[in-house]
Amino acid sequence: MTFLKRSVWTLYWKGIVAKLSLDSRVALQLSPGPCRYFDEPVDVKVTGLPPEQYVEVRSKLIDSRNVSFKALATFCSDKNGHIDLARCPSLGGSYSGIEAMGLFTSMRPLVPHSRLTKRDVSTPLSVDIEVTCNGLVVAKDTVQRRFLGDGVQKVPLEGGSIRGSLFLPPGESL
Repeated sequence: MTFLKRSVWTLYWKGIVAKLSLDSRVALQLSPGPCRYFDEPVDVKVTGLPPEQYVEVRSKLIDSRNVSFKALATFCSDKNGHIDLARCPSLGGSYSGIEAMGLFTSMRPLVPHSRLTKRDVSTPLSVDIEVTCNGLVVAKDTVQRRFLGDGVQKVPLEGGSIRGSLFLPPGESL
């Protein structure tokens, strides 16, 4: 009898996964938009899931030295099939508990002892976010994390053995 219950549960579970992978109602929402400054919060929400569905939400970026940084968290959707990272606790993964920016702040390099490197601050850093259920990607999107505001000028500085950069706001000059 236990074998029969497991078989029925497995078929039910596979049916949910198959439905999720084919269902276009599952949506990943990154707001307020696809491009944010690096120090500004990003709201991450998932909608269109079945009620009380367990999913993994993953983040990944590749820095200037081609080192990958990743984070993941497991969530359970509410009775409406929604997950809001600012309100729903992570049940495990790279962090646990409620942390709205946890997918960004808990990223770790795949190469041990590496630090995030961004050589050209005039271009944004792309962070890929994906929602997976039982290993299948059901939703994904990318957010651009900018470092430099529009119109900001970068002026290289050198003096002896010291090098640096001066960032001037729009309309300012030396």
